[in-house]
Amino acid sequence: MKYLFGLLLFSIFIGCKHQPSTSERESQKPDSLISQEEMIRILTDVHLTEAAIVYLKNKGDQTKNLTEDYYSAVFSKYKISKETFTSNFNYYKQDEQDFMKMYEEVIRKLESKKTTARPKK
Repeated sequence: MKYLFGLLLFSIFIGCKHQPSTSERESQKPDSLISQEEMIRILTDVHLTEAAIVYLKNKGDQTKNLTEDYYSAVFSKYKISKETFTSNFNYYKQDEQDFMKMYEEVIRKLESKKTTARPKK
């Protein structure tokens, strides 16, 4: 629940930004544009990675070195660099409505994973 609240706050924060015109957004399009569907999968994995890091940190584990390794694993899985992810993230967040729709799908995927990951009673 805390996780979803954090995503909601993040979404509200993004929504408060200036909306660039179509021509402004087009001029900021990354050279290696990731499709929205792929970006949703990447964002889902990024949030799962964040959850794993927070879990380990709460257990008292040192996460400083793990954080970089975990993110590298996500970027490697999708054959992208951190810079490619960042530029695509910044590009997509410019369009508030599309970005919110993307995050609704990310939340749906995370909820689905949470449901399937719960142990059977």
